[in-house]
Amino acid sequence: MEDYKIKANEQFFSNILNVLTEGGKYMFPKAMQTYTKENNKLVGNVIALSHIKDIVSDKFYNENFKLKE
Repeated sequence: MEDYKIKANEQFFSNILNVLTEGGKYMFPKAMQTYTKENNKLVGNVIALSHIKDIVSDKFYNENFKLKE
């Protein structure tokens, strides 16, 4: 994926994190998966996170996403 698309996706998810309150949920329509904001990270299952890994940088992913325990 081109850098400008990765940056746009990162900005989008940064906005989602800023808008959601703790415990808030976001549904990623294309992936048909939900994410929950916990400790300022979006938490999801393995399938949900696999969709994100492909569209953001590794650094952004590691800083802003977490596997549901």
